[in-house]
Amino acid sequence: RNLREAENWPGQINFGFDYVDFDPICFEFQAKRWIPVANMSRYYEVRAYEWFEPGNMNRSIYTLRNLFALDICQVCGSYQCPYCPYYSHATLLAQSTIIILSIL
Repeated sequence: RNLREAENWPGQINFGFDYVDFDPICFEFQAKRWIPVANMSRYYEVRAYEWFEPGNMNRSIYTLRNLFALDICQVCGSYQCPYCPYYSHATLLAQSTIIILSIL
């Protein structure tokens, strides 16, 4: 409705408005991840402020549950990753023994 400017700084995005009043201001933006991210912080802060009066602002907390719930194996997906038992596990000795005995 009255979004004046958006700035992208390392680690933050700033949205400046012509004015902030009691009526809800809704807008959408898209953020893309360029590097694998897992176990991110659960809560984040968002601030909306007036462009010419930065002291007149609203602070809110939001959460990204889907990023917080990811573990490194779901993000990495590499068969060479030493931390991922799903992708780089060695066969168990018991399973190998059973297969060898069943063949004989």
